[in-house]
Amino acid sequence: MGNFGTANAAEANWRVGHRGRDQMFYEERVNGHWLRIEIQGEMLLGEAHRIIYFASNEQWQAYPEWARQRRTEIIARVKTQFHAPDYLYYGESGSTIETVISDASAAKRKNPQPKVQGLKAVSITVVLVLGLSLGMAGLVATGIKRGETTGPANAQTSSAARCAARNP
Repeated sequence: MGNFGTANAAEANWRVGHRGRDQMFYEERVNGHWLRIEIQGEMLLGEAHRIIYFASNEQWQAYPEWARQRRTEIIARVKTQFHAPDYLYYGESGSTIETVISDASAAKRKNPQPKVQGLKAVSITVVLVLGLSLGMAGLVATGIKRGETTGPANAQTSSAARCAARNP
């Protein structure tokens, strides 16, 4: 369970956090006790890591009395801690899931992330590995020419020659 809250969470009278994979919460300290409402969400793949499903005005009325008339305030507080682009929001001020997704797609099109750096890193790695391979092949070829190294075809002959040299 992560606690975030305001800038100085130890002194704050409210906090937000995650519970499990998909659930979030908003808590408020009232008379020395933490009161909580659960907020549904969902983990995503992509730029936004989660979507938060805020209850509609009608559904919000099922929350405890202390939270019922404070929907706008509580949503604003949650959004200060779980903010874009890491989070998308559904259910605030009449938004639909299609609007949320299209807004996120439009933002991504406006600021596309260049993938050139990753391609450069892979290219550099390939060039280095090829260079090392060619260098090693050159050293082996030079060793074979000088008789300091044997190739696989000559390994048996070389071994027999060494034995013969030791036992005249």
